[in-house]
Amino acid sequence: MRKLLILLILLVGLTYSAASTSVGTAPGTQNLGEFEPGESYEVFFYVTTRGIDSTFTIEPEFRSASTSDFEREPDENGFNPEEASQQDMSDWIEFSQDTYNVNPNQENVASLDSGSSVRYNEEVSYTIHVPEDAEPGYHRGAVNLNPDIDAGGAGASSVANIGLTQYNFYFEVPGHAERDLRIMDVRSVRTGDNSARFDFIVENNGTVTTQVQRSDTEVFDDVGDEAGELSTGGQLIEPGQQEIISTDWTSDEVGGGEYRVRGDMNYITGDSIVDETVTISDHIQVEEDDEEEDTGSVSTWLVIMILVVLGVLMYSFEIDPIVIAAVVGVAGISALILMLGLPNYLIGILVLLTAAILYYGM
Repeated sequence: MRKLLILLILLVGLTYSAASTSVGTAPGTQNLGEFEPGESYEVFFYVTTRGIDSTFTIEPEFRSASTSDFEREPDENGFNPEEASQQDMSDWIEFSQDTYNVNPNQENVASLDSGSSVRYNEEVSYTIHVPEDAEPGYHRGAVNLNPDIDAGGAGASSVANIGLTQYNFYFEVPGHAERDLRIMDVRSVRTGDNSARFDFIVENNGTVTTQVQRSDTEVFDDVGDEAGELSTGGQLIEPGQQEIISTDWTSDEVGGGEYRVRGDMNYITGDSIVDETVTISDHIQVEEDDEEEDTGSVSTWLVIMILVVLGVLMYSFEIDPIVIAAVVGVAGISALILMLGLPNYLIGILVLLTAAILYYGM
């Protein structure tokens, strides 16, 4: 009983040590309001500390919002995932400093938009440059603080368990924001004896960039029995764009014939139903561009034939064999330069060198 009591005391002590050592932000999530396209806005937030004694540095870094941020219900502050854009904002954010020195012993007091006050140790400012082509709706992002803390300044027992807070923000660009993905078609191609690739053609009919979430789709054979399951998703699709989302199916059940693909493709705030029949070939379908290789071969042989004919014609006119060799050689090397995509000035250098050799050699 005594050993158990000591163990509980140690666990409570470690938990308190970890909980009392932290680097946080105020506010944790910030609603920045409405931003107009083509404008720039300066924003700031506060860094707070607890259980740290010595000065340390932070390197703020923009991060895209996590998928879970778009799976939440509309909150009381106004963020609505169903009207949110997942457009890339990495080029929009500019921090006023690359690094900040945070002194836990220097405290300041500031008032937040909520009306409450906060004691903070450092202020971080950044600018959001909203481009002209910014999509309408809510845009969400986050900032990692990346603190560099000396173990001696926070206590060796607690620095490994330090609590870190990620600052989150969002703003709204005016306009009609609609998330709407549609599966337009499903195609299949055999890639091996026991494998096939399924291509889902997905179109974004909405007005904002939307991510296809990981989804499972069932495959049924020609008698209606389930033959397998496909996992798709993960891609971002811009409005008005079509993307091919491919997934592989490997199974002993991959025989030739017709299959029915049925299920839905989730995009966080909605889903697109798929119910299509595809045909898998009995033979492996090779997708190499043989036509391009044949064209290259024909071109090479064509050049050789022309050079041979040119040499024969010059010989029939009783031209000096040295001159024939020089002309045919220059023509052949010039053709090779063009086919390899080398600089054209090499042809000029080749012609000048050949002319000089013929002039001074003869």
